[in-house]
Amino acid sequence: MERLREELGPEAIILSTKELTGNTVEVFAGLEVQAEARGPVIMLDQVVAGEGQPYVEGQKTIENIFISQGLDAGLRQKLLAHSDTRLLSQGEPLDKIIGDSLMHLAHFDPTLPRTQRVVALVGAPGVGKTTTIAKLAAQMHAAFHLRIGLIAADSFKVGAGFHLQTYASIMHMPFKLLDPKRPFVDELRKALQAFSSLDLVFVDTPGCGVREGARIGELARNLEPFGEIERMLVLPAPSNDVDLCAVARAHEPLKYQRLVLSKVDESAYIGPAINTALKVGKAFAFFTTGQRVPEDIEPASARRLGWMLTRTIH
Repeated sequence: MERLREELGPEAIILSTKELTGNTVEVFAGLEVQAEARGPVIMLDQVVAGEGQPYVEGQKTIENIFISQGLDAGLRQKLLAHSDTRLLSQGEPLDKIIGDSLMHLAHFDPTLPRTQRVVALVGAPGVGKTTTIAKLAAQMHAAFHLRIGLIAADSFKVGAGFHLQTYASIMHMPFKLLDPKRPFVDELRKALQAFSSLDLVFVDTPGCGVREGARIGELARNLEPFGEIERMLVLPAPSNDVDLCAVARAHEPLKYQRLVLSKVDESAYIGPAINTALKVGKAFAFFTTGQRVPEDIEPASARRLGWMLTRTIH
C-alpha cells in the first residue's frame, strides 16, 4: 500500500492481485475520481511489483478496458449497466465485478457428463481438439473415477488417431480408431456399442476449415444418426471477430451445443471470443490454458472470464 500511495496518492485502493512468478505480483489499483455528468469513475492503474521498480501502465476506466479488449459497443454498454463500480472502493476485486456483470449476459456450463454421456469435439484444424479431449478425460477420471473411452474419428489426415491413441495408452483407457475404408456411420456405431458400458466417451473429429463446407456437411450427415452425441465447438482465443464468427457459423450444421475456448494463455485479447459466444447464443464449457496434459484446462466461469478481460494486452 505504501508503494501504491507513492504512485497514485492517498486514495489508492487495491482492486485485485495475481502472482506472476515466485517473487512478482501483478496488482490492479484504483483511484476514485469525480467526472462531470457521469458520477464516480474508477481510474485504473496496473502496477507490477517485484524485485525491481514498479511498472505503471497508465490509467484506464473500466469502459476503456472493454474497448481495448474489443467488446462490441452494445455488449460494453450492457456490462457497464450491470457493473457496480461502487464496490471497488469497498475492496471488491475488479475481476469479480466484471464477472458478475458477465453472468447477466453470457452462459457457462462446464457439466460433464451432461445429458449425453458421449461428447464429440468439433472445430477447425489445429485448435487443440485432441489435447482438450486428453485433458478432460484425465481430469474426469482422476476426479470422479469414471470409466472413459476415446474414439478417433479423423480419417482425413495421415497418422490420424495416433496422437489420441498415445494419450489413451498412457492413461490406460480403451481406444477405438475408425477404419477410413469402411462407412463412417457403421464404424462409429460399432465403436459406441463396444463402449456402451463406460461412463463417458469422447470422440475426436476431423478438423474442418471455414471454407470446407462440403467436409463440414459430410461430418454433419455422419453424426446425424447419433442423437446421443453432444457436440462441443473448440474456438481458439488468439483470433478476431470476423474469423471466430465465420468458424462458428460454418460449423452450425454440426449442431454444437457448447463452446470450448482454447489457447487462452496465448492471447490477452479475449473480447472477440465473448462477442462470438453471445452472437451464436452458446455457453462456454471449458477454457484451455496451456499445453500441459492434464493440468491446463479449467471449467468456464464468469469470474475467470472477468479476470481475462483485465489482463494486460502486450
